[in-house]
Amino acid sequence: MLDLQYSPYHVTPSQDFVLGHLPGLQHVLLFCGGSGRAFKFAPLLGACLSDLVYGKSARIDISRFEPRKVIQTSPKKLRRTATEVQRTERKVLGKSHGPFGEKERGVNSLVTQGCFDVFNRFQSLIAKDFENSIPYEPLADSQRLLVTLYDFGAADGGTSLQLWNDIIRKCMELCPDHEIEMKYEDQPNADYQSLFYYMQGLLQVPGRTVETYLQSEFADKVFVSAVDIALPSGVLHHTQLHESDETVGAWARVAAEDWERILMARAAELKSGGRMMIISLCVDEDGQSLGKTTVVPRSMFDEMAHHWRTMMVDGLISKEEFDRMEVVNYYRSLKEITSVLLDESSEVYRAGLRLETATTSLTPCLYWAQWIRDGGEAEIYAKNLTLTMRSWSNSSFASGLDNSRSGDDIAGICDAFFSRFAKAVAEKPNEHGMDYVHAYISVRKL
Repeated sequence: MLDLQYSPYHVTPSQDFVLGHLPGLQHVLLFCGGSGRAFKFAPLLGACLSDLVYGKSARIDISRFEPRKVIQTSPKKLRRTATEVQRTERKVLGKSHGPFGEKERGVNSLVTQGCFDVFNRFQSLIAKDFENSIPYEPLADSQRLLVTLYDFGAADGGTSLQLWNDIIRKCMELCPDHEIEMKYEDQPNADYQSLFYYMQGLLQVPGRTVETYLQSEFADKVFVSAVDIALPSGVLHHTQLHESDETVGAWARVAAEDWERILMARAAELKSGGRMMIISLCVDEDGQSLGKTTVVPRSMFDEMAHHWRTMMVDGLISKEEFDRMEVVNYYRSLKEITSVLLDESSEVYRAGLRLETATTSLTPCLYWAQWIRDGGEAEIYAKNLTLTMRSWSNSSFASGLDNSRSGDDIAGICDAFFSRFAKAVAEKPNEHGMDYVHAYISVRKL
């Protein structure tokens, strides 16, 4: 063995392996494109490669795996495959929030730098709960010494990494004999490759180097009474509203039902004495919410609606597509968040969840604050701000477009929309920004 290189999980367009001599370089043997199942055939694949190395015919027919077949795959076919994936996602997931940008690069964390400040603020507001959350009292010898941590709505994992490392470091200090189990959850189309890279230290956000302690498994569900510390964040403002019922009252009703359902699921998963530390976008006491504060003059969502409407006026999208586009978010007030936790007659209260602390806080838009302080090139500011907005909203605009459109057409329309938005930001940079407004909640299970 002279050298070994590894690559991210790779699936070929046909989902077949790639095995054989590299065209034009017959002395080079190639095996790649394991497509998620090569490990099952490792002995046979190794034997075939050995046959080829010694100039023999492979002991089985490998003609379908020839590298030239992959090389001859047309870009058009690849685009069509990508379009079919997009259509399947939209059909199955509906108006879900999907990642924007190339996967495996940690794009979500790279372009949402303000989220780091959100997590830092969270630590400063309820830092005492960290130590209170850690079950460092000795357990019986017959029990497994295990602390289970869970990050719900993790995206690509980069923005919460420092927080979790601080918690894990404290766990190691207070209960050195315990195993620490870290679990992550998000939508099926999330950028999990980047999540693993951040966990293992293979990806770093510039200027935010973290000595990662995360060497753990990924799981998509938790067993009953298994979690010591839970951190639901990121997606608590999404709703499951049906298109046929979209009045303001319906949004509030569905959001309340979703919130109670989420809390009941977490109540079942938390151990007795376990804690849940919640970060959720909200409407604060002054009526401020994401992208709509007294600090930045223009409302982000009003601006988005304006430019989406001009796309319709200019004939780039239909009236039906304009109406169909929605960001299915509902920002709860602090009262809406805490009432079910304080109501002794509610199922959530009876399930043993108790509110410990609750507060709201505004985290200034990092890009806007830098622009106001330092100035610079308006076009660069507009590009950075628009990219962070697009990282979470691109899928919402794409999901409003007709299913008959190709993937390239959908991408082109979204590009045109965000280009218009960026141009407007560059013309009046002082008036555009995206402040965060979050509720920070600490909950204990009896």
